[in-house]
Amino acid sequence: MQKLKLNLENCYGIAKLNCEFDFSIGNAKIIYAPNGSMKTSLAKTFNAIAKEKEPEDQIFPSRKSICTITKGGKRLVPKDILVVEPYSDSFSSKDRMATLLVNPELKKRYAEILESIENKKTELFKIIKKDSGSSNAEVEIKSIYGKKTIFECLDSFSEDVKKNVYWEPHFTYTEIVNIKIQDFLKTHSDLIKDYLDKYAELIDNSTIFKKGIFGTENALIINKALGDNRFFEANHKLILENKTLIDNNDEIINIINTEKQKILKDKELIKKFEKIDTAITRNAELKTFKSILESDPTILTKMLDYEAFKKLLWINYFTGERESYNLLLQEYHKAQKEIDSIVQKANSEKTEWETVIDLFNNRFDVPFKLKVLNQDDVILKDKTSPNIGFTYEDGRGSTSIDENSIKKFLSTGEQRALYLLNIIFEIEVRKKDGNECLLVLDDITDSFDYKNKYAIIEYIKDISELGLFKMIILTHNFDFYRTVASRLPISYRNCFMTIKNDTEVKIVPGEYLKNVFDVWVKKFENDPKIFIASIPFVRNMIEYIHGGTDPNYLKLTNLLHIKSDTKTLKVNDLVSIYKTIWPNKIFSYPDITVFEMITEETSKIISNRSEKIQLENKIILSMMIRLKAEEFMISKISDKTVVETIKSNQTRELLKIYKLEYSEKTDEIKLMEQVNLMTSENIHINAFMYEPILDLSDNYLIDLFRKITD
Repeated sequence: MQKLKLNLENCYGIAKLNCEFDFSIGNAKIIYAPNGSMKTSLAKTFNAIAKEKEPEDQIFPSRKSICTITKGGKRLVPKDILVVEPYSDSFSSKDRMATLLVNPELKKRYAEILESIENKKTELFKIIKKDSGSSNAEVEIKSIYGKKTIFECLDSFSEDVKKNVYWEPHFTYTEIVNIKIQDFLKTHSDLIKDYLDKYAELIDNSTIFKKGIFGTENALIINKALGDNRFFEANHKLILENKTLIDNNDEIINIINTEKQKILKDKELIKKFEKIDTAITRNAELKTFKSILESDPTILTKMLDYEAFKKLLWINYFTGERESYNLLLQEYHKAQKEIDSIVQKANSEKTEWETVIDLFNNRFDVPFKLKVLNQDDVILKDKTSPNIGFTYEDGRGSTSIDENSIKKFLSTGEQRALYLLNIIFEIEVRKKDGNECLLVLDDITDSFDYKNKYAIIEYIKDISELGLFKMIILTHNFDFYRTVASRLPISYRNCFMTIKNDTEVKIVPGEYLKNVFDVWVKKFENDPKIFIASIPFVRNMIEYIHGGTDPNYLKLTNLLHIKSDTKTLKVNDLVSIYKTIWPNKIFSYPDITVFEMITEETSKIISNRSEKIQLENKIILSMMIRLKAEEFMISKISDKTVVETIKSNQTRELLKIYKLEYSEKTDEIKLMEQVNLMTSENIHINAFMYEPILDLSDNYLIDLFRKITD
């Protein structure tokens, strides 16, 4: 991205903006934009493009918006843009965090293992779903067995599947397992228990079966074992307790079935079953259940413990597919060993997101430390986002706390630092992608203390040096503007300011990147504007050196307020004062009154609008506005002796007197209050803080001046 061209009209308050940024001369551009000039509007415009939306004028939606932003002659596309807002509580980069992975070969092998297991599981469950008639087999099994994964469930009943003898159900899972049957079993538990007690009695009296020792299931298991091991083919025989001789598998099955029928045809047992059958008949919704029991009444013997019955059904379904089931578990156990090895290796390596967290913990001054809790999952699983853990520290101890709770205890600046963590993750992901990106930073240091501001600036410096990111840094904070320009460092050619009027916004070369007074001292010998604008600064210096009672301090004060000699002090008087500080300076100005010079320079400022933000213009306008305001109030105040008693804060004191005498003059009072509010800080400029003056629009001051002089 060499050149970025912008052609905007009616975009979120920007009436018109045409400009070009040449990134061949630097990866970062910084723009100082006083409040209301275009900073947020430009960020919104870029953000709209990033979100694949058309920029618009939200206040005047009928106005046609034009937005053409090109890089190298081609339109900028959404994926090429990242806009960082001052603060967004909803912004989260967790999904992007998960892409900052450890060794990609480990992840690839991990994915292959899971895919292999998943394929075998899918094949098995297609059959299980068909056998059981349940479309939610996995969900149901996990619910019954209470395990985290389906594989843990399958593994937990492997011994049961091994021992179980498959019996083919004549019903589907959902036909026998549902809330209606469950309620019936609870409601009629006495009837069912009565039936089961009689059934147990008959079993106990059987010549084949013995309650709790040898039941029908045991007989079937024995029969299967004998058949599988070719017992009868070896000419072996079995003799039962009743002297019955058995020499083949079919005979065992016949004996079992005969004994079962003998039990089920017991008249008393049939009567007890008929009571159950009558209760079911009364409930039309249990029609299917009635048919199931009529086909096989012995199913009731398994259903009294309903939870155990559900497990029995699933064990039986998997018994019917024992070979596929065993192969899946073998694959699972083999995979677990390799996965453990992969996780161990992954944990031993430093991940990129750990580096981000270390960066945050080491650079930013906040009362908490961060760590990633689910490291294994983040490293190896695509669908898992990192869970950030917080340790809050207050100097007397520390405690673990979750993200939602910690936000309640953080200051605005600390919350924004947490927001910045998400931004850093987002930037690091884009760095990993390796695609060139336009990074638009919109006052990201708002509400930060100086230590954290510098931490942000250092991070910006780090990424600017990569060359992958082309940055437009927007700020309304002049101190941040100068600091970024100095620390990155950004050359003068890459520093800009904005000028806004009713029809357009212009981006112009930056000013005042170094101490403004260093520049002024070199110019005020032959530049009348700087000569006049330096009055407050020189007055400030004299106050620091000699105090507020020094005669020169008082003379300069009289040039900033209407006093008896305000309009008579000459330029030469001012030169004499300046020479007490800079004795070698040579000044060549006509010996007119200072008031005349202030008046002349004010007229020039108003008539010759500059394409630059000029601090001296704002100071001179502020000086003249206040002098005119005081002159107006003094002319109206009846008792002039009261005016002469004012020793400090003259504008404010004059306003108090004027308001008492002319309380009905609400418009004039309002105007004087504006003067007192807006000009005082500008006039009391010092070497440490002058960006508030730059934030104030020339247009505002000119309008205020015109109102005062009308």
